[in-house]
Amino acid sequence: MTEAETPNLTPMAPNRASDLLEAPDPGAEPLRRAARLREADVRQAADALLLEGGRPTVERVRARLGRGSPNTIALFLDRWWRDLGARLRDLPGQELPAVPEPVAQALLALWSQAIDEARGLLKDSLGERESELQQRQSALEARAAELERASEELARERVALMQTVTLAQQQLAEANDRHRADQARLEALERDGARLAEQLEAARREAAEGAQRLEAARQGFEAERRGLIERLDATERHWAREVDEARQALAAERKRLEATERTHAAEVVRVREALAVGHAERDHLATTLAETREALAAARLDGERLKAAVESHEQRAEEAVKALKDTQASSVRQLEGMQRQLHDLLERAPPRRRSRGA
Repeated sequence: MTEAETPNLTPMAPNRASDLLEAPDPGAEPLRRAARLREADVRQAADALLLEGGRPTVERVRARLGRGSPNTIALFLDRWWRDLGARLRDLPGQELPAVPEPVAQALLALWSQAIDEARGLLKDSLGERESELQQRQSALEARAAELERASEELARERVALMQTVTLAQQQLAEANDRHRADQARLEALERDGARLAEQLEAARREAAEGAQRLEAARQGFEAERRGLIERLDATERHWAREVDEARQALAAERKRLEATERTHAAEVVRVREALAVGHAERDHLATTLAETREALAAARLDGERLKAAVESHEQRAEEAVKALKDTQASSVRQLEGMQRQLHDLLERAPPRRRSRGA
Protein backbone atom coordinates (compact mmCIF):
# COMPACT_ATOMS: atom_id res chain seq x y z
CA MET A 1 0.00 0.00 0.00
CA THR A 2 1.44 3.43 -1.01
CA GLU A 3 1.56 6.47 1.15
CA ALA A 4 -1.14 8.08 -0.98
CA GLU A 5 -3.48 5.19 -0.28
CA THR A 6 -2.81 5.03 3.51
CA PRO A 7 -5.59 6.72 5.48
CA ASN A 8 -4.61 9.69 7.61
CA LEU A 9 -5.90 9.85 11.16
CA THR A 10 -4.82 13.47 11.76
CA PRO A 11 -7.55 15.87 12.83
CA MET A 12 -9.63 17.01 9.91
CA ALA A 13 -11.19 20.32 9.28
CA PRO A 14 -14.47 20.85 11.13
CA ASN A 15 -16.49 21.00 7.95
CA ARG A 16 -14.91 17.81 6.58
CA ALA A 17 -15.39 15.89 9.86
CA SER A 18 -19.00 16.93 9.84
CA ASP A 19 -19.30 15.69 6.26
CA LEU A 20 -17.70 12.35 7.27
CA LEU A 21 -20.08 11.81 10.19
CA GLU A 22 -23.16 12.79 8.21
CA ALA A 23 -22.18 11.25 4.84
CA PRO A 24 -24.82 8.76 3.68
CA ASP A 25 -23.94 5.15 2.96
CA PRO A 26 -25.20 4.46 -0.57
CA GLY A 27 -24.13 0.81 -0.50
CA ALA A 28 -25.78 -0.10 2.79
CA GLU A 29 -28.56 -2.63 2.40
CA PRO A 30 -31.71 -2.36 4.48
CA LEU A 31 -31.48 -4.61 7.55
CA ARG A 32 -34.05 -5.84 9.95
CA ARG A 33 -33.79 -3.33 12.78
CA ALA A 34 -33.55 -4.29 16.39
CA ALA A 35 -36.08 -2.87 18.71
CA ARG A 36 -35.61 0.92 19.09
CA LEU A 37 -32.08 0.82 17.56
CA ARG A 38 -31.15 2.08 14.10
CA GLU A 39 -28.02 1.35 12.08
CA ALA A 40 -27.48 5.09 11.67
CA ASP A 41 -27.21 5.40 15.46
CA VAL A 42 -24.48 2.75 15.55
CA ARG A 43 -22.62 4.42 12.66
CA GLN A 44 -22.75 7.86 14.33
CA ALA A 45 -21.51 6.43 17.64
CA ALA A 46 -18.64 4.60 15.87
CA ASP A 47 -17.66 7.77 13.95
CA ALA A 48 -17.68 9.77 17.20
CA LEU A 49 -15.47 7.19 18.96
CA LEU A 50 -13.08 7.16 15.98
CA LEU A 51 -12.84 10.99 15.97
CA GLU A 52 -12.12 10.90 19.70
CA GLY A 53 -9.11 8.64 19.02
CA GLY A 54 -10.62 5.42 20.29
CA ARG A 55 -11.28 2.12 18.56
CA PRO A 56 -15.03 1.43 18.14
CA THR A 57 -16.02 -1.84 19.79
CA VAL A 58 -19.38 -3.41 20.63
CA GLU A 59 -19.01 -2.57 24.32
CA ARG A 60 -17.96 1.05 23.67
CA VAL A 61 -20.73 1.67 21.13
CA ARG A 62 -23.33 0.09 23.47
CA ALA A 63 -22.02 2.14 26.39
CA ARG A 64 -22.20 5.31 24.31
CA LEU A 65 -25.74 4.63 23.05
CA GLY A 66 -26.98 3.25 26.35
CA ARG A 67 -29.16 0.59 24.68
CA GLY A 68 -29.14 -2.08 22.00
CA SER A 69 -28.47 -5.80 21.69
CA PRO A 70 -24.77 -6.81 21.40
CA ASN A 71 -25.61 -9.03 18.41
CA THR A 72 -27.31 -6.18 16.57
CA ILE A 73 -24.53 -3.71 17.42
CA ALA A 74 -21.87 -6.22 16.27
CA LEU A 75 -23.67 -6.69 12.93
CA PHE A 76 -23.99 -2.92 12.34
CA LEU A 77 -20.43 -2.30 13.51
CA ASP A 78 -19.04 -4.94 11.12
CA ARG A 79 -20.69 -3.15 8.23
CA TRP A 80 -19.38 0.18 9.51
CA TRP A 81 -15.78 -1.21 9.43
CA ARG A 82 -16.41 -2.67 5.98
CA ASP A 83 -17.61 0.66 4.56
CA LEU A 84 -15.23 2.96 6.45
CA GLY A 85 -12.39 2.75 3.89
CA ALA A 86 -14.69 3.46 0.96
CA ARG A 87 -16.23 6.40 2.81
CA LEU A 88 -12.79 7.91 3.51
CA ARG A 89 -11.55 7.24 0.02
CA ASP A 90 -14.63 8.51 -1.81
CA LEU A 91 -15.00 11.88 -0.07
CA PRO A 92 -15.50 14.42 -2.89
CA GLY A 93 -12.70 17.06 -3.09
CA GLN A 94 -10.80 15.57 -0.14
CA GLU A 95 -7.43 13.94 -0.69
CA LEU A 96 -5.80 12.31 2.25
CA PRO A 97 -2.18 13.37 2.77
CA ALA A 98 0.49 10.76 2.57
CA VAL A 99 1.63 9.11 5.77
CA PRO A 100 4.85 7.28 6.54
CA GLU A 101 5.00 3.59 5.72
CA PRO A 102 5.27 2.44 9.40
CA VAL A 103 2.19 4.47 10.24
CA ALA A 104 0.36 3.04 7.25
CA GLN A 105 1.31 -0.51 8.22
CA ALA A 106 0.27 0.09 11.82
CA LEU A 107 -3.01 1.52 10.58
CA LEU A 108 -3.54 -1.47 8.31
CA ALA A 109 -2.71 -3.86 11.18
CA LEU A 110 -5.15 -2.00 13.42
CA TRP A 111 -7.71 -2.06 10.65
CA SER A 112 -7.25 -5.80 10.05
CA GLN A 113 -7.33 -6.53 13.78
CA ALA A 114 -10.51 -4.52 14.13
CA ILE A 115 -12.08 -6.34 11.19
CA ASP A 116 -11.00 -9.75 12.59
CA GLU A 117 -12.30 -8.95 16.05
CA ALA A 118 -15.57 -7.67 14.62
CA ARG A 119 -15.92 -10.81 12.52
CA GLY A 120 -15.05 -13.01 15.53
CA LEU A 121 -17.57 -11.24 17.67
CA LEU A 122 -20.11 -11.50 14.91
CA LYS A 123 -19.32 -15.20 14.39
CA ASP A 124 -19.54 -15.92 18.12
CA SER A 125 -22.72 -13.95 18.37
CA LEU A 126 -24.21 -15.66 15.34
CA GLY A 127 -23.05 -19.07 16.66
CA GLU A 128 -24.65 -18.41 20.03
CA ARG A 129 -27.75 -17.12 18.29
CA GLU A 130 -27.85 -20.16 15.99
CA SER A 131 -27.29 -22.53 18.94
CA GLU A 132 -30.04 -20.82 20.87
CA LEU A 133 -32.33 -20.97 17.85
CA GLN A 134 -31.53 -24.66 17.39
CA GLN A 135 -32.24 -25.31 21.05
CA ARG A 136 -35.50 -23.41 20.78
CA GLN A 137 -36.35 -25.25 17.57
CA SER A 138 -35.56 -28.60 19.23
CA ALA A 139 -37.64 -27.63 22.24
CA LEU A 140 -40.48 -26.50 19.96
CA GLU A 141 -40.28 -29.72 17.95
CA ALA A 142 -40.28 -31.78 21.15
CA ARG A 143 -43.19 -29.72 22.45
CA ALA A 144 -45.02 -30.13 19.13
CA ALA A 145 -44.43 -33.90 19.22
CA GLU A 146 -45.59 -33.99 22.82
CA LEU A 147 -48.67 -31.96 21.94
CA GLU A 148 -49.37 -34.23 18.98
CA ARG A 149 -49.07 -37.31 21.20
CA ALA A 150 -51.26 -35.65 23.80
CA SER A 151 -53.78 -34.75 21.08
CA GLU A 152 -53.83 -38.35 19.82
CA GLU A 153 -54.17 -39.62 23.39
CA LEU A 154 -57.01 -37.16 24.00
CA ALA A 155 -58.68 -38.28 20.79
CA ARG A 156 -58.41 -41.92 21.84
CA GLU A 157 -59.66 -41.08 25.32
CA ARG A 158 -62.53 -39.10 23.80
CA VAL A 159 -63.50 -42.05 21.58
CA ALA A 160 -63.25 -44.42 24.56
CA LEU A 161 -65.27 -42.00 26.67
CA MET A 162 -67.95 -41.68 24.02
CA GLN A 163 -68.11 -45.48 23.76
CA THR A 164 -68.33 -45.74 27.55
CA VAL A 165 -71.09 -43.11 27.66
CA THR A 166 -72.99 -44.89 24.88
CA LEU A 167 -72.65 -48.24 26.65
CA ALA A 168 -73.70 -46.66 29.96
CA GLN A 169 -76.74 -45.10 28.29
CA GLN A 170 -77.69 -48.45 26.77
CA GLN A 171 -77.22 -50.21 30.11
CA LEU A 172 -79.26 -47.50 31.84
CA ALA A 173 -82.07 -47.87 29.31
CA GLU A 174 -82.01 -51.65 29.73
CA ALA A 175 -81.97 -51.26 33.51
CA ASN A 176 -84.93 -48.88 33.32
CA ASP A 177 -86.82 -51.39 31.18
CA ARG A 178 -86.00 -54.17 33.63
CA HIS A 179 -87.00 -51.94 36.52
CA ARG A 180 -90.37 -51.17 34.92
CA ALA A 181 -90.89 -54.87 34.24
CA ASP A 182 -89.92 -55.75 37.82
CA GLN A 183 -92.21 -53.02 39.12
CA ALA A 184 -95.07 -54.43 37.06
CA ARG A 185 -94.33 -57.93 38.35
CA LEU A 186 -94.19 -56.60 41.89
CA GLU A 187 -97.55 -54.89 41.48
CA ALA A 188 -99.00 -58.10 40.01
CA LEU A 189 -97.52 -60.05 42.91
CA GLU A 190 -99.05 -57.64 45.40
CA ARG A 191 -102.42 -58.01 43.71
CA ASP A 192 -102.03 -61.80 43.78
CA GLY A 193 -101.04 -61.62 47.44
CA ALA A 194 -104.09 -59.53 48.24
CA ARG A 195 -106.29 -61.96 46.33
CA LEU A 196 -104.70 -64.90 48.15
CA ALA A 197 -105.19 -63.11 51.47
CA GLU A 198 -108.87 -62.63 50.64
CA GLN A 199 -109.16 -66.27 49.63
CA LEU A 200 -107.41 -67.32 52.82
CA GLU A 201 -109.74 -65.18 54.89
CA ALA A 202 -112.72 -66.68 53.09
CA ALA A 203 -111.32 -70.16 53.67
CA ARG A 204 -110.81 -69.33 57.32
CA ARG A 205 -114.42 -68.17 57.62
CA GLU A 206 -115.61 -71.27 55.82
CA ALA A 207 -113.47 -73.41 58.13
CA ALA A 208 -114.92 -71.66 61.19
CA GLU A 209 -118.43 -72.15 59.87
CA GLY A 210 -117.64 -75.79 59.11
CA ALA A 211 -116.27 -76.23 62.62
CA GLN A 212 -119.47 -74.73 64.03
CA ARG A 213 -121.58 -77.01 61.86
CA LEU A 214 -119.49 -79.98 62.90
CA GLU A 215 -119.88 -79.03 66.55
CA ALA A 216 -123.64 -78.64 66.15
CA ALA A 217 -123.78 -81.98 64.34
CA ARG A 218 -121.67 -83.57 67.05
CA GLN A 219 -123.94 -82.20 69.71
CA GLY A 220 -126.95 -83.43 67.76
CA PHE A 221 -125.31 -86.80 67.31
CA GLU A 222 -124.55 -86.91 71.01
CA ALA A 223 -128.16 -86.09 71.88
CA GLU A 224 -129.42 -88.69 69.46
CA ARG A 225 -126.91 -91.17 70.87
CA ARG A 226 -128.13 -90.57 74.38
CA GLY A 227 -131.72 -90.88 73.26
CA LEU A 228 -130.86 -93.98 71.31
CA ILE A 229 -129.15 -95.49 74.35
CA GLU A 230 -132.23 -94.71 76.44
CA ARG A 231 -134.47 -96.23 73.79
CA LEU A 232 -132.25 -99.28 73.29
CA ASP A 233 -131.54 -99.83 76.99
CA ALA A 234 -133.81 -102.88 77.23
CA THR A 235 -133.20 -104.27 73.75
CA GLU A 236 -131.60 -107.56 73.09
CA ARG A 237 -127.85 -108.13 73.28
CA HIS A 238 -127.59 -108.31 69.56
CA TRP A 239 -128.94 -104.85 69.16
CA ALA A 240 -126.92 -103.76 72.19
CA ARG A 241 -123.79 -105.02 70.50
CA GLU A 242 -124.75 -103.20 67.32
CA VAL A 243 -125.46 -100.05 69.30
CA ASP A 244 -122.15 -100.45 71.10
CA GLU A 245 -120.42 -100.94 67.80
CA ALA A 246 -122.20 -97.90 66.47
CA ARG A 247 -121.10 -96.00 69.58
CA GLN A 248 -117.52 -97.08 69.02
CA ALA A 249 -117.82 -96.16 65.38
CA LEU A 250 -119.12 -92.75 66.35
CA ALA A 251 -116.24 -92.29 68.84
CA ALA A 252 -113.73 -93.28 66.19
CA GLU A 253 -115.39 -90.95 63.74
CA ARG A 254 -115.30 -88.16 66.31
CA LYS A 255 -111.57 -88.74 66.81
CA ARG A 256 -111.12 -88.75 63.10
CA LEU A 257 -113.07 -85.53 62.84
CA GLU A 258 -110.93 -84.02 65.61
CA ALA A 259 -107.83 -85.20 63.79
CA THR A 260 -109.28 -83.65 60.63
CA GLU A 261 -109.89 -80.42 62.51
CA ARG A 262 -106.31 -80.45 63.77
CA THR A 263 -105.09 -81.17 60.25
CA HIS A 264 -107.27 -78.38 58.96
CA ALA A 265 -105.89 -76.02 61.65
CA ALA A 266 -102.35 -77.09 60.71
CA GLU A 267 -103.15 -76.42 57.06
CA VAL A 268 -104.48 -72.98 58.01
CA VAL A 269 -101.28 -72.31 59.97
CA ARG A 270 -99.22 -73.52 57.03
CA VAL A 271 -101.15 -71.29 54.65
CA ARG A 272 -100.63 -68.35 57.01
CA GLU A 273 -96.93 -69.15 57.19
CA ALA A 274 -96.85 -69.36 53.40
CA LEU A 275 -98.53 -65.96 53.25
CA ALA A 276 -96.00 -64.60 55.75
CA VAL A 277 -93.24 -66.05 53.59
CA GLY A 278 -94.90 -64.34 50.62
CA HIS A 279 -94.84 -61.00 52.48
CA ALA A 280 -91.22 -61.60 53.43
CA GLU A 281 -90.41 -62.42 49.84
CA ARG A 282 -92.26 -59.30 48.76
CA ASP A 283 -90.18 -57.22 51.22
CA HIS A 284 -87.08 -58.98 49.99
CA LEU A 285 -88.15 -58.18 46.43
CA ALA A 286 -88.56 -54.49 47.33
CA THR A 287 -85.06 -54.52 48.84
CA THR A 288 -83.77 -56.28 45.76
CA LEU A 289 -85.37 -53.65 43.54
CA ALA A 290 -83.68 -50.89 45.57
CA GLU A 291 -80.38 -52.69 45.18
CA THR A 292 -81.11 -53.08 41.49
CA ARG A 293 -81.11 -49.29 41.07
CA GLU A 294 -77.60 -49.20 42.58
CA ALA A 295 -76.22 -52.34 40.92
CA LEU A 296 -77.57 -52.68 37.41
CA ALA A 297 -75.54 -55.78 36.70
CA ALA A 298 -77.47 -57.84 39.33
CA ALA A 299 -80.96 -56.82 38.14
CA ARG A 300 -81.48 -59.83 35.90
CA LEU A 301 -80.43 -62.30 38.60
CA ASP A 302 -82.73 -60.63 41.15
CA GLY A 303 -85.59 -60.79 38.66
CA GLU A 304 -85.06 -64.51 38.15
CA ARG A 305 -84.93 -65.10 41.90
CA LEU A 306 -88.09 -63.04 42.29
CA LYS A 307 -89.83 -65.02 39.60
CA ALA A 308 -88.85 -68.31 41.24
CA ALA A 309 -90.04 -67.04 44.63
CA VAL A 310 -93.37 -65.91 43.17
CA GLU A 311 -93.88 -69.22 41.40
CA SER A 312 -93.01 -71.12 44.57
CA HIS A 313 -95.35 -68.92 46.60
CA GLU A 314 -98.19 -69.34 44.11
CA GLN A 315 -97.62 -73.09 44.01
CA ARG A 316 -97.68 -73.33 47.81
CA ALA A 317 -100.81 -71.18 47.96
CA GLU A 318 -102.53 -73.34 45.36
CA GLU A 319 -101.53 -76.48 47.24
CA ALA A 320 -102.85 -75.03 50.51
CA VAL A 321 -106.18 -74.04 48.94
CA LYS A 322 -106.48 -77.44 47.26
CA ALA A 323 -105.67 -79.24 50.53
CA LEU A 324 -108.23 -77.09 52.36
CA LYS A 325 -110.90 -77.87 49.76
CA ASP A 326 -110.04 -81.57 49.90
CA THR A 327 -110.29 -81.50 53.70
CA GLN A 328 -113.63 -79.76 53.57
CA ALA A 329 -114.95 -82.22 50.98
CA SER A 330 -113.69 -85.15 53.06
CA SER A 331 -115.33 -83.72 56.19
CA VAL A 332 -118.62 -83.27 54.34
CA ARG A 333 -118.46 -86.83 53.00
CA GLN A 334 -117.70 -88.20 56.47
CA LEU A 335 -120.58 -86.21 57.97
CA GLU A 336 -122.95 -87.49 55.34
CA GLY A 337 -121.74 -91.08 55.99
CA MET A 338 -122.34 -90.71 59.73
CA GLN A 339 -125.81 -89.33 59.07
CA ARG A 340 -126.60 -92.32 56.88
CA GLN A 341 -125.29 -94.73 59.54
CA LEU A 342 -127.39 -93.10 62.26
CA HIS A 343 -130.40 -93.14 60.01
CA ASP A 344 -129.86 -96.83 59.31
CA LEU A 345 -129.47 -97.59 63.03
CA LEU A 346 -132.62 -95.72 63.86
CA GLU A 347 -134.54 -97.55 61.21
CA ARG A 348 -133.28 -100.98 62.36
CA ALA A 349 -133.78 -100.31 66.10
CA PRO A 350 -137.06 -101.82 67.62
CA PRO A 351 -139.63 -99.51 69.11
CA ARG A 352 -138.85 -98.43 72.64
CA ARG A 353 -140.46 -100.46 75.37
CA ARG A 354 -143.11 -98.86 77.38
CA SER A 355 -142.04 -97.74 80.82
CA ARG A 356 -142.96 -100.02 83.78
CA GLY A 357 -145.33 -97.53 85.21
CA ALA A 358 -147.45 -97.57 82.07
